[in-house]
Amino acid sequence: MYEELGVHQECGTCGSMYEELGAIDRVKRVRPVDAMCEELGVYEECGTCGSMCEELGLYEECGTCGSMCEELGVYEECGTCGSMCEELGVQGECGTCGSMCEELGVYEECGPCGSMCEELGVYEECGTCGSMCEELGVQGECGTCGSMCEELGVQGECGTCGSMCEELGVHEVCGTCGSMCEEPGVHEVCGTCGSMCEELSVQGQIEKCGINGSMCENLVPRTE
Repeated sequence: MYEELGVHQECGTCGSMYEELGAIDRVKRVRPVDAMCEELGVYEECGTCGSMCEELGLYEECGTCGSMCEELGVYEECGTCGSMCEELGVQGECGTCGSMCEELGVYEECGPCGSMCEELGVYEECGTCGSMCEELGVQGECGTCGSMCEELGVQGECGTCGSMCEELGVHEVCGTCGSMCEEPGVHEVCGTCGSMCEELSVQGQIEKCGINGSMCENLVPRTE
């Protein structure tokens, strides 16, 4: 996958960005030949361009740029940006997501970069990882599934979906499903924990949100 994308494993940047910058693929060190990069200066250890990253602050260990990611919340161990990835449902260990990947030249059929996603296969229309989503029947407008949603907090516009939820009974308004939520004690009115309830301003209100179970204990204060 890395060879196909033209990725330098030591820096974690991908395909078309290198082509645009005039870098040579499949070599361990970046050899910039593009005038823009010559002016900006290329960091050999990460393959990103000088002055822009200098202003933003470059994380050499992840290859992403400072202030944009700082605002979004960057996971240094994977190089992806917080809120954007939360919306897409991309796991930290999975790689990069969304428009960032499009700019970096990530193949649509691959979605996020990384060995886990490469092995599982990523749905281009949802950005989540293959086999888990195939089992759940994830739809394009959903974008997240299963345990990934539990960890990130389900977004109202994506929630969980597909065959597993259809069997359990899914409410499109909140995107969570029957028996999976019965254990944590989530009410159908809200149906999910964390970010969606915070947006609805019903945090901790059992009668409206139903946050009274083990899955939600760490996310929202329980009320008796």
